[in-house]
Amino acid sequence: MLASGLGNLGFLVGGLLAPWLVDRFERKIVICGGAVVAALGFAVLANATPGTAVLGGLIVGFGNFAAISAAYTYTGEIFPAAARGSALAVGDGLGHIGGALAPFLVLPLLAGPGPRAAFWGLAGVAAASAVVILAGRRTTNRSLDELSS
Repeated sequence: MLASGLGNLGFLVGGLLAPWLVDRFERKIVICGGAVVAALGFAVLANATPGTAVLGGLIVGFGNFAAISAAYTYTGEIFPAAARGSALAVGDGLGHIGGALAPFLVLPLLAGPGPRAAFWGLAGVAAASAVVILAGRRTTNRSLDELSS
C-alpha cells in the first residue's frame, strides 16, 4: 500500500508538468511520449522488487497523467466546432468504459499467470496506444478554424 501511495505521486507530477508540455510540444507527441513512459513504468513493475515498485508506480503515474491531460486538449482540437461537444463526450465516455472493463481483463491475468503478466499486458496496451496516436493530425500552433476545415 505504501508503494502504491507513493507511486501515485507520479500523477501529481504529470499533472503539474502537463500544461507546460502541451503548450510547448505537439499534442499527439506528448500523448505518445506519455504512453511510452507509462509502458516503461509497467515494464519496471513487471520486474519490480520491493525497492523498485515505487519507481515503477511513479513512472506509470507520470506517463498516464501527462498523456491524459494532453489527450483532453487534443480531443477538443481535432473535431469541428459543431461536433466538438458530442465528440468530447463520446471520447470521454469510451475512456470510462475502458476503465470499467480493465479489471475484467487484468484480474484474470493476476489470478492466472500473475502480476508480471498483467503488467506486461498493460505495457503492451500503452505501447500500442502510443503507435495509434501517431496517426492523428497535428494541432499545435493551428487555429480551431483551420483545424475545423
